[in-house]
Parts: sequence; structure tokens; C-alpha cells
Amino acid sequence: MIRKFMLLIACLLTSINVVTAQTSKVTGVVISEEDDLPVVGASVLLVGTSIGTITDANGNFVLSDIPVSAKKIRISFIGMATYEGEIKPNMKVIMKSDSQLVDEVVIVGYGTGKKLGSVVGSVSTVSNKALEAKPTMNFADALQGQVAGMQVFTSSGEPTASSSMRVRGYTSLNAGTSPLYILDGAPVSSDVFTSLNPNDIENVTVLKDASSTSIYGARAANGVVYITTKKGKTSEKANITIRGQYGISQLPDFKKDMMNAQEFIQFKLMCDPSLATNPQFMADKARIEKYGLSMDWADYVLRDNTPTYSVDANISGASGSTNYYISAGHFDQEGTSYQSGVTRENFRVNLNTKLNNWLKFGVNSAISYQDYATTLGVRDNNEGSWVNSPLILARTGRPIDFPYEIIENEDGTWSRGEDLLLLPGTGYTNPMKIFQNSSIKNERIMGNLNTFIEITPFKGLTLKGAQAFEGYIYKYRGVNYPWEDNEFNGDVAEQFQRGSNWTFTNTAEYKHTFKGKHFMTLLAGQESIMHNSDGFSASGKGIEDSRLTQLSAVSSATAKVNGARSEYVFNSFFFRGEYNYDEKYYLDASYRRDGSSRFSEDHRWASFYSIGAMYNIKNEAFLNDVEWLNDLRLKISYGTTGNSEIGNYASLGMVAGGGSYNYNNQSGWVIGTVGNSDLTWETLKNFSAGVSTKVFDRLDFSVEYYQKKTVDMLMNVPFSMTTGHSTGMGNVGTLLN
Repeated sequence: MIRKFMLLIACLLTSINVVTAQTSKVTGVVISEEDDLPVVGASVLLVGTSIGTITDANGNFVLSDIPVSAKKIRISFIGMATYEGEIKPNMKVIMKSDSQLVDEVVIVGYGTGKKLGSVVGSVSTVSNKALEAKPTMNFADALQGQVAGMQVFTSSGEPTASSSMRVRGYTSLNAGTSPLYILDGAPVSSDVFTSLNPNDIENVTVLKDASSTSIYGARAANGVVYITTKKGKTSEKANITIRGQYGISQLPDFKKDMMNAQEFIQFKLMCDPSLATNPQFMADKARIEKYGLSMDWADYVLRDNTPTYSVDANISGASGSTNYYISAGHFDQEGTSYQSGVTRENFRVNLNTKLNNWLKFGVNSAISYQDYATTLGVRDNNEGSWVNSPLILARTGRPIDFPYEIIENEDGTWSRGEDLLLLPGTGYTNPMKIFQNSSIKNERIMGNLNTFIEITPFKGLTLKGAQAFEGYIYKYRGVNYPWEDNEFNGDVAEQFQRGSNWTFTNTAEYKHTFKGKHFMTLLAGQESIMHNSDGFSASGKGIEDSRLTQLSAVSSATAKVNGARSEYVFNSFFFRGEYNYDEKYYLDASYRRDGSSRFSEDHRWASFYSIGAMYNIKNEAFLNDVEWLNDLRLKISYGTTGNSEIGNYASLGMVAGGGSYNYNNQSGWVIGTVGNSDLTWETLKNFSAGVSTKVFDRLDFSVEYYQKKTVDMLMNVPFSMTTGHSTGMGNVGTLLN
């Protein structure tokens, strides 16, 4: 009996020793559920302690010297649901994607993505759901009202009208005021707005303050709009989506605020009673009252209930370690003004592949073709001016003026005759006459190609090289055919433009976590941008046969030919450091050195910097039990950015042709613009502070104070008239926003 008891005690002691040995060291591997690949850089922490580590290049982790009191382990990674479970020997943790967290992952500056909640700067995101809910030709229109502090403007109601954005107001008067646009990591022009298929966009991130924009330096004085296109998900098989949309565009109700002909006549008589003795006025009054005539100019020059339709299809998914997204789309919209409308074709291919645990490669490519027409406008009979939009006539045309003949029939009725050449009492050519006897065609091809290679030589270090190309070809042809009573004869104009942007970006990013609570990221990089564009135009008059409308058919005396070429280069070096302690206290700083060919050699380079901090109060222990409070953060930042959007040759004196000497009327060259070799960067000093919170899992609140001060503003300075020039560019003035 005693032997059995002693044997039982020995077994129990052995079991205790085994358990103690198991808990003194924990090993495991972290695998992604989506692709069964190891999760590199995941944070591993013993709950209730400061003991932690991160997973290596194979997803493995080791925790040593585990106290007996430790019972649970917590593993987290950006874009994945946090895992928390009991400690076990040789753990294998499968991490799942968290759709809510994925939506919150944003790209700020260069480098890998990060949780929106860990961003120190002022950042807003717009998801693809918000964009898809507003089908438009120009996806920028879908951003209107989606981001606090950002305004979207469209130059006109034309389907292809250009858009511009303002982030937190104006920061300059003469230099550029538009934000920097980034598409999948590469800078692009605002022309991309009408070439993109909104259904290809995953999300849009808007960077507003110095902490988030300063890393972009000279180009980010007015904020940054970062566009991310869709990628295939490595966890899904081939997924095919086909979408069709149809809509109607309606005009605003002009009529309710406009006088009809009878009301207008009474108004004129009230203002000028002497018109009652004017024979022509009284004759018009009698005719209008007899037939109940009233001119509806909006109905005459504009089209209502114009159709818009689109259809697109995409296939996305993964095959092995490669994910893909391929899409094609067609968009067609008829404009509300005659002759305006657009047809667009899109094609996109995004591929990303993981060749092994340390090497990734990706390609994002897109091409679009647009065929569109815009309203020619209204021209006076001296060809001296153009009314840019029929909307002017729709609002200012008098209801007693008729652009067509009024035929009085013998039976006491009236009928509409032919359209008149000139609008009554204005001297302007009837726009319908132009529409009926003209054609206009614009064609634009735009292409984007972004490639990158990413190397992870050892845990925490990521080396990335990216190359991006943006190019376009634009063709225009407009013809005014000769017609009866057309005193201008026929004329034709053609234009051709092409341009390209090359961007080369190289970065090195190092992430390190120590003791499970200290998170550090260091980033250094270099970027070069090269732009060039050229084009020519030709026009002439004197076409007499509507079948012969080539440029060779114009009168040599009226032929005009123009050409232009432009180029510039940017070169930059940048650095950013980030630190956060236990996801409570955050600090980041950035520095960038920019050089631009737009300035002289002595003023070509400038430095910009930022520093920011954030305090996540919700993660403090004293607020853990406050369940109704989901988030509470304080932010503050200060930094500088630059602006050099003044044209490519403002620092140089430019000559211009076309001048004439006083003798023999010989053409010559003159100084067209005065150069200024002392021109330097316009600098924006940006301070921002704010608080954000979320309560009851539903309500989000954010309040921010910012002050933007622009110094050394690039403006036109008045010159003495004795110089022969009225103004020239200089660094003067200060603007406070």
C-alpha cells in the first residue's frame, strides 16, 4: 500500500515538472487562413506581461522564460482579426482576415499599410461602396461630400469636364492649389479622374495635415489624394462580376423662376411706359398675346432626360501565390447640351505574386480610350467672342426673342419656320445653326503602368523598387461646314498632344518590435520624376465644299500652325521615423529634400519636415471598463511642405515670336516673359490639433483645429512700364488660412 502511494506521488511530481517545462518556453507558427502562407511580422504577446516578440520570415515565434502565471497569448497583425487563446506547446495559429480591419488599413506616405487608428496625421478614407453608389463619368464627383474639409469642383456640366479639389481651403494665389494625386503609389495628373472606372477603385485616402503629407514634400502643400485600385484576394477562387447601370440626367427647373413673354412685356412697360408708343414693341406685344407665344430658351438649347449607361465585368481571385484582378468596362453618357457626350472604354490588369518568402513582384496596368464632344458655343458675327455654354442663353435669353421664323397662318394659327442665323437683337450666331452645321471630335488615350519588386532579406527589413509610367495621346478635330448665309465660310482646326511621366521610387523600410510593447518603423527612400510633353495645332478658313474639310483645303492666307514642348525633372530624398508604445503613445517625424528643375541652380533644393504625436486614451487601463466609449484620441502635428507649381520655365526669360518691326513690317522675336533667377519655393507651415472619438459602436466624432500659413508666395510682381513688361514672377506675400 505504501509502495503504491509513493508511486502515485512520484507520478504527480513528474507531471508537475512536465507542465512547468512546457510553460517555460512557448513555440509556434502563425499561418494566414487566406493563402496558408506564414504571417511575417505578427506581434506575439503574453497577456498580462511585457513579454513579446514578432514572427520571423517563416511565421515562427519563440517566447522564453514564461512565468507560471501566464495563461494566454495574444497575436495581432494588420488586416487580420486578433487571436487570443490558451498557451499550448508547439502552437499553430491560423489568423483570419477581418473585413472591418481591412477597410481601416491605409497607405500613408511610402512603405507598407497601417491601421487607420495608428495614423498620427489627419487622414480620411472613402470606401469603394461609397463610390459605387454614385455612378459618374468622373469619379471625383463621387467624392463630393465624402471627406470633411475637401471640396470638389467641376468646371462645367459637360460629361468630360475637368475636376479640381481643395483640401482645407486655398494655400496659394498664383501657384497650384490642387492636391497631389497618387494612383497605386505613383503620382498622376487630374486627367486620370475621367479615365478611371470607379468600379475598379478599392478606396481613396485623403491626407490633410503636415504629419501625413510632409513625406511627399514639395508636391503636397495642398494635401494628398491616394487612390488604391482593387486587387485579387488570395483566399478566393476565380470570382466573376458583371454589372450594368442605366440612368437619366435631368436639368434643373429653370422655368419656375423665369418670366414668360406676357410677364416680360408687362414688366418692360412698367419700367418704361414710353414703350407703349413704340410701334415695333406694340406689334410684338400684339402678336405674342394673339398666339400665346413665349420662348423657352432652356428647352431650345438644352436636352432633358439624357441617358447614361455603363456595363463592366471583372474577374478576380488567386492561383497559388499569385492574385489577380482583370476588368473591362464601357461607359456612355449623352450631355445635356447639344453635341456634348462621351464614350469610354476601360481595361485593367492588376497582378501580384509572391515568388517565395522573401520576394514579391507586382504589376498594375490600365488603359482607357475616350471619344467625346463638347459644346462649340455661340459665336458673334465678327468672330470676336464666344459664349462658352448654352446655359448662358438658357438663363439670359429673353422670352420675347425667337431664334426661328414665326409664320402666321391664314387660319389664325402660327407655325415655326427655319432657324435664324443670328439671335434677335444680339448679333450672336444662333447656336442651333452652328450645331447643325458643324462637327467636333476629341479622342484621348491614357495608360498607366506601375511595377514593383519587394525584397525581405531578413526579418523586419523590406526593400522596394517601383517604376511607374503615365502617358497620354490627345487628338482634336473641329469643323464648321460652309452653309447658306454663313459669312465666315467653312473652317477647320486640328490639334495633337502627347505626354508622359516617369516615376522611379526606391525605399528601405525597417520594422522592429521589442518587449511586445515598443513598435518602431524607419523608412528611407529616393524618388525621381521626369515629365515631358509636346504637341502642335493647325487651323484655317475658307473651306467652300463640305466634302473637302482637310487642312489642305483651307486658304493659305488664313492658315495657322503652332507647336509647343515642355519638360521638367524632380529629384527627392526622404526619411520617416515612427514609434508607438503599447498602442497608446504615438510619435512620428519625417524629413524630405526636394530638387526641381523649375528653379535656378542656386535655389533648386529645399528641405521640408514634420513632427506629430497622438495619445490613444481609450487604451489606458482606467478606461477599459467604459464599454460605451469605443475610441478616444488626441492628435497634434506641425510641419512644412512646398509648392513649385508655377510653370516649368518661370525662372528663365522666354522669347516669343509674332512681333513686327516698325520698318518693312518684318516679323521678329521679342522677350515674352521676364525670368527671375532668385525664384525659390513657396513654403506652407501647417499646424493641426484635434480630438476624435467613437461611442456606442455607432457614432463617430472628430474635431480639428488647423492653421496654414504660406510664406514666400509665388506671385506676379508689377513692373515699371519702362521695362516693356507689366508683371513678372517673384516670392512675395503671405497667406493665412
